[in-house]
Amino acid sequence: MLCPCKSHATYDQCCKPFHDHKSTPQTPEQLMRSRYSAYALSKIDYIIETTDKGGPQYDPDLSAWKSSIAHFSQTTAFQNLTILENAPIDETTATVTFHATLRSIRGEDLSYTEKSLFKKKKGRWLYHSRVI
Repeated sequence: MLCPCKSHATYDQCCKPFHDHKSTPQTPEQLMRSRYSAYALSKIDYIIETTDKGGPQYDPDLSAWKSSIAHFSQTTAFQNLTILENAPIDETTATVTFHATLRSIRGEDLSYTEKSLFKKKKGRWLYHSRVI
């Protein structure tokens, strides 16, 4: 099976090792792709584990957050991911701009473009927040 992140690699060779905790993303783009795949495959714990606890997306009510992620993942078709820009700021901060093509199960277009901020903490890249 091709990886949901649209890297043109198989899932086993691309995002699965990250989801299975056999390796960690070495770049913000790898983390972005692995998070997109995690949403597409309902890998809820991975989404939570790769979100910066200091960022606005982190929800300390893990039960409610897990439920929200599960609902979004199960009611959304993840059709395409295009990386538009990968911009390192310094050794511990970077942005990745992407366009995600999504559809709700009712057929509504949920596509969006986002510039995401990533921070490296304790040697690991984490999603921090949306910039635009």
